[in-house]
Amino acid sequence: MMADRYFLIGSKNAIVNGWYYMPRILTVHQSYIKQRVLEDGGIPVYSANVFEEFGRIDKQNLADFSVPSILWGIDGDWMVNIIPANQPFYPTDHCGVLRIYCDEILPEYMVFVLQVEGEYEHFSRHNRASIQRIQSLTIQVPELSIQKEIVSRIAYIENQISAATEEIRAMFESAKDKFIAFFGEPDINSFSWNTHTLREISLEDLAYGSGEAACPYDGNIRYVRITDIDDYGQLGNEKVSAKKAEEKYLLNEGDILFARSGATVGKTYLYRGNEGKSIYAGYLIRLVPNKKVVLPEYLFYFTKTDYYKRWIATTSVGMAQPNINAQQYGSLQLGIPPIDLQLQFTEFIRENDKKREEASLRLKNLLEQKEQLITKYFR
Repeated sequence: MMADRYFLIGSKNAIVNGWYYMPRILTVHQSYIKQRVLEDGGIPVYSANVFEEFGRIDKQNLADFSVPSILWGIDGDWMVNIIPANQPFYPTDHCGVLRIYCDEILPEYMVFVLQVEGEYEHFSRHNRASIQRIQSLTIQVPELSIQKEIVSRIAYIENQISAATEEIRAMFESAKDKFIAFFGEPDINSFSWNTHTLREISLEDLAYGSGEAACPYDGNIRYVRITDIDDYGQLGNEKVSAKKAEEKYLLNEGDILFARSGATVGKTYLYRGNEGKSIYAGYLIRLVPNKKVVLPEYLFYFTKTDYYKRWIATTSVGMAQPNINAQQYGSLQLGIPPIDLQLQFTEFIRENDKKREEASLRLKNLLEQKEQLITKYFR
C-alpha cells in the first residue's frame, strides 16, 4: 500500500482554487444578485448555504463546468457541497469554489476532507473560511483505490439517508394534503367555519421564552431553540440545556411554538411530550391551545398551509430583520371546525406521526453511521 501523500490546497500541481484563477466578476456582492433573481431563471445561485439555492438567475460568471465543483460557505455555518460536472451554477461572494485538476484526488473524497478540516479549524460565520485560509490548508490523501472504497462506503449510507429523508417528507406532505381535504383552504373558508384569532383560542397570553444562554445537555431538561426546529416541525438531534431552567418556561403537551425572528420566522413546533422535559428559548413564542375549541394537531397543520405562509410573508415585510411579535401572532385569524371533525383529522395525524417517528429514528441511526465512518477515515 502506498503511503498517504500530502497536498497544499493552493498548489497548482494538486488542486486549483476556482476563484483564484477566475475573473473578478466572481466577487459580485450577494445583495446585487438578490435584486436580479428571477422566478423563472435557469441558473441556480449559491451563497453561504451551499446546499440550498439562493435563487435563480439568467447570467453566468463561470464559463467551464466540465469538472465537478466543490463549494464551501465562506462566512456562514461551515458546510461543504459538491456540484456534479456539467451543471452550471452562479456563486456569490459568500461562496467559495474548488476544482480538482489532477487524477490523484477524487472530488467526492475532497468534500469529506474539507468538511473535517473546516471543523478542525472552527470555520463559522465569525471565523470566516476565506479563500486564503482554504488555500493554506494541507490535506492528507491515500492512494486512489482507498479513496474510492471510502467514498463508496459513505455513498451507500448516504443513499439510505436520502431514502429515509424522502419518506419523512412524503408523509409530511400527506398530512398537509389531508388537512386541506378535511377543512379546505383557510383563506376561502368554503365551509363557513366560525373564525377566531390565535389570541382568542389560547388559554394564556402568547408568551416569549427564556433568555438564558445554552449549555451542554444536563440529561434532564432540554432547551428548545429556534435553530433546533426543522422544516417539518421536528427537533434536531443535538440537545442542549439552559444555564437556568425556570418553571414558567416548561412546555406542556400540546403547546405550539412560533419562531418570531430571522430567516426562520413563522416556523412552528408542536410539543407532544414524548421529547422529554423541555423549556423554550427567547426567539420563540408559546401558544397554549384551548383544547375544548381547537386541537393542537389542527393548529399545527394550519401553520403549514399556503395561507399561513402568505400571512407570514406579508406581516414580516418591510423589516431589515424579519420579525413577528406576540401581539401580531395573536391577531392571526383562522376558521375553527367542529371538534369532532378535528378529532377525525387528529386520529389520522397520530398514525401518520408514528410512522414518521419510526422513519426519523432510522434516519438518526443512519446519520450516526455516517458520522462514525467519517470519524474513522478522516478524523
